[in-house]
Amino acid sequence: MRADAGVLLTMGRYAPALGRVLLAGGSALQEPFVRILDEERVTDPFIRNWLDMICFLLQGTLPSDAPTTLMA
Repeated sequence: MRADAGVLLTMGRYAPALGRVLLAGGSALQEPFVRILDEERVTDPFIRNWLDMICFLLQGTLPSDAPTTLMA
């Protein structure tokens, strides 16, 4: 985490995407992470399995049920 003014430059490129999520009510952050993978067309089996494993390790439940906020 940056504590200096440079954080504006670092995080500034993500501001439009964050604004869209917040304007939509943030409900996308409560959806299963697997929906994000589908929307972004992540089809490589290795990458999908790797991200499922990370969901599982972070949450400790079924991988596809991990909320997007946990992965963020």
